[in-house]
Formats: sequence, C-alpha cells, structure tokens
Amino acid sequence: MLEGVKHLQFTKNNVKKLPLTPGIYIFFNIKGVAIYIGKAKSLKNRVSSYLNTNQYGKTQKLIDSIDKFSYIKVESDIEAYILESNFIKKFKPYYNISSKDDKGPYYVFITADVLPRVLVERKRRNKTKYKYIFGPFYQSRKLFYVLKILRSIVPYSTHLPEKRTCLYSQLGLCKPCPSAISDPKTGSNNELLESEYYLNIKKVRYFFNGKFISLKNRLVAEMKAYSNDEKFEKAKEIKERIDFIDSILQKEIIEDNYLKDPLIRDKDIQNELTELKNILHKYNIFFDPKKRLECYDISHLQGSHSAGSMVVFIDGESVKKHYRHFRLRRSQNNDVSSLKEIAQRRIKHFFDWGKPGIIIVDGGKAQVNTFLNQFSGQNISVCGIAKRYEKLVIPINGSFIEYKLEGGALKFIQRVRNEAHRFAQRYHKKLLTKDLLKM
Repeated sequence: MLEGVKHLQFTKNNVKKLPLTPGIYIFFNIKGVAIYIGKAKSLKNRVSSYLNTNQYGKTQKLIDSIDKFSYIKVESDIEAYILESNFIKKFKPYYNISSKDDKGPYYVFITADVLPRVLVERKRRNKTKYKYIFGPFYQSRKLFYVLKILRSIVPYSTHLPEKRTCLYSQLGLCKPCPSAISDPKTGSNNELLESEYYLNIKKVRYFFNGKFISLKNRLVAEMKAYSNDEKFEKAKEIKERIDFIDSILQKEIIEDNYLKDPLIRDKDIQNELTELKNILHKYNIFFDPKKRLECYDISHLQGSHSAGSMVVFIDGESVKKHYRHFRLRRSQNNDVSSLKEIAQRRIKHFFDWGKPGIIIVDGGKAQVNTFLNQFSGQNISVCGIAKRYEKLVIPINGSFIEYKLEGGALKFIQRVRNEAHRFAQRYHKKLLTKDLLKM
C-alpha cells in the first residue's frame, strides 16, 4: 500500500468524477499493490473504458483484479507519456510487464563517453557503456516522435567525434556537434563548446525525468542572459525552443503571452489595469496597481494532497520570487476550510513577505468572506472571481454584487487567476508524484 496516497474505489461513480484532461492512472489490487499504470489523453474517457465494455484475456483479468485506483493530472499527452514511463520503471506493475510483446520495450540511454551520446535501444547490453537510463517506453512510434520534439528543444548527438560535423548540426539539431568540439589533430576539446554540450545533456535528463518547468526556467535564464549581452540572434534561437516546450505543456504562460514589442505590451497592461481600477473605484474599492496584488487557488484530489498557491502581481506583471506554495496540514475536501488555513498562515508573514494591497481569490462569496474575516481590520481589499460566469465578486457593506467582466479587465483577471491555478496544480502534482514514488 502506498501510504499517504488517495486510493479511490474503482466504481462508476468515482470514475465519472475524473477530469477530461491528460494524465496517468494507477490500478491497485486488494492488497494495495500497483498492478497497472497507464496514460491517457482524457483520464475520464480512458478509465471509463475499463468499465463500459466487455474485455477478454489479460485485460479482463486485469479488470477483475482492480480494487482501487489513483491518478495524476498533467498538461499534455507527452508529459503523461514520460510520467507513465517513470512510474512503470519504479513499480514494475505485473500487467505492464507481462502484457507487452516479446521484443520488449525501448530505453533511452545517455552514454558514459567523454562527450555523451543519446541512444535508443531495446536492451541494456553493457552496464559500463551507459551513465543514465530512461524507460521503459512502449509505443515506439510515440517515443521517436517525442525524441524528435526533444531535439528541437535541446540539440543532442547520437555519434562520436568525426572528421567533419554531421548533417544534423547544419539543421541545428546536433549543436554543438562533437566533431566541432574535439580537435582530431591535438586531441583537445573546445572548452566553451564542451561546456554547452554538457549543459544540453543535463537538459535531456530534465526532460526524461519529467522536469519540464525546470527545463523551461533554465532556457528562460539563458535567453535573458543572451539578450542582456545583446546577442539577440542567440536569444531568438532559445526563445523558439521555449515555444516548443510551451506547445508541449499547452500552458497559458504569462510571460509568453507578452513577449511582443515591450512598448505595446506595457500599453496593453496599463489599459487593462486602468479598466479594472475604474470598475473597483465605482464600488469604493481602492486598487493601486503598484502595490501587491495576490491571488489564491486550491488544488486537491478529493481532499488528498491539498495544495494552495499564492501568486503576486505588481504593476500588472507577475513577480515569481514572491510566489508561495502552501502544503495544507489538514486533509480536507473543502476549499473554504483550506483557504481559511492559508489566510491564517499568510497573516503571520505580513512583515517578511510584504502586505498585499488587494486579494483576488478563485471562488465566490464564501471564499471572499473567508479572507475578509481573517484579515479584518487590516485594510486589505478582497474580491473573488466566479469561474463559471467570469464575474468579479465584490463585497459591499455586508453583501455582494457580481460584476460581469469584459475587455481588458477580464483579460487581466483571467491571466492572474489562471496563473494561480497553474501554480497550485503544479505543486499538487509534485506532492502526489512524490508520495506515489515513495517505496
């Protein structure tokens, strides 16, 4: 049994509650042992298929053995594919291992060469040949598609140094090429290119370990460094790779939505802030964009691994160094109780974190009241965002009005709310994955 992980009874009622998002699912037998791990573009549709149709052979035996299940939501099918591989490697579920063809799965290897290569093979033939091993990977077509995407993000090599650089290096897919790094006459390596090469290998490891955000953050830092050094062509090249990652994750990344001309971007943001400021002013709510705007959200799996997020915007821009996670101390399937705990913990940090000017909470009247009650007397404005109708929930003299948002104000509030949701989901997935991978 995996302690601390929410195991749901394998019933139609529980399966119907699954999200229509990509992810992995884990089936457990009556002893709590993981017997099958799968990935899905839609968790609800995929897991439902085990209940809705008559199956035969090993599949029916699997279904007969299922007692409970768990799941982890991710952002894309590729992320699910990588996570599925990591979990199968960790748990070696019986029905994953026994149900595949005789040829066996594929593995991705990083060799132990001075300039490591990235190779794909079915079997591990020489233990000293490889430094890192990722897999097993089933569905070979999917694996080679993933490798093609990866190479567009992080150029890597599959060959040893040769007399001439390879064709892939001319396409920017093997860069720096080992043949450009190593001088066959002297036997020495170009230290600058060698350092870049090792950094790329590290990024490949990030990718196959499922650390997509860490990979993106490293690339963003490189892009900014090149830009500061006025190496704009190199910065543009890195930006294109960042775009590839975002297309994989399918995330609504705030910075990428605003990586256009800085003057246009600043004008758009200021227009959005002005619209929101005018709306709030009508209801006697003071909003100074130059002060901290904090937005809160909750993510959990039926009360398990409850996680809260706080994102911070100042003058319309996200300030990630001020972001905070909250691992909730009590397991609860109640957003109001969770927000109360967060508010009680937040108020203790007004001095060291800074005091917010206004708070936006993902929710309606109950969620807004929670913060108003906890922050009573602190002169902090609180509003909610009702997701279903995209209305701003504004408290007025003990009651509430719901203001239908439009235009720039709507875009800004949606962006803030989506960032809080993304940050909460990311931390929730981290907590859940960490517990599932514990032995």
